[in-house]
Amino acid sequence: MVFELLKSIKKVVLERYEWPVRDKRVELLEDHPDATCQKLTIKEAENLVVFKFDRAVKDLDGILVEEPFPFLSAEPPVRSKCDYIIFHARIDHKGRERLHVLVCNMKSKQRSNMGDQLRAGRILAEFIMSTSIRCQNHWNSNVSGYVALSSSEIKAMIDWRDIAITSAAPATKGRSKVKLTAREKAIECNKTYPLERLLA
Repeated sequence: MVFELLKSIKKVVLERYEWPVRDKRVELLEDHPDATCQKLTIKEAENLVVFKFDRAVKDLDGILVEEPFPFLSAEPPVRSKCDYIIFHARIDHKGRERLHVLVCNMKSKQRSNMGDQLRAGRILAEFIMSTSIRCQNHWNSNVSGYVALSSSEIKAMIDWRDIAITSAAPATKGRSKVKLTAREKAIECNKTYPLERLLA
């Protein structure tokens, strides 16, 4: 089921926002010239799709789209975005189908909006998921052997991870450089990690 859902997710989001995965590796990049947190490489990456919404892309007519959410107000912090959203389908060690959703944000310095960007990314990911679930039965209704599940059954198969990718150390004994909630995990940038590490 989650592997079919991953296909639905790819159909829901415009292809121009998909980030490349090559040879089971994906490089999450920060292109700001002053960034010290420039890259995170994920290896052993299979059965995943990665989206990046905070970059300028071209539409189907070749026209530059600078704002992927033109229907939202420009008032801060309405247009906060995370850097990457990763959807990963897998069979876990107990033989259960799981869909992992990783909301990732890269930061080079202490920034107060890290949490807001991660929350904004999660809201967007939830919208993409809900739309994919809504459309999936329609798209698969004629597939032989397809068994439709309810939204609640599908959502029970989903695991969420909010990941702060940073060159600044996480909070320590009264001195915090990156403030994280209990749900958020800090990963050091400019390194290579197996996908499994991000799921832990």
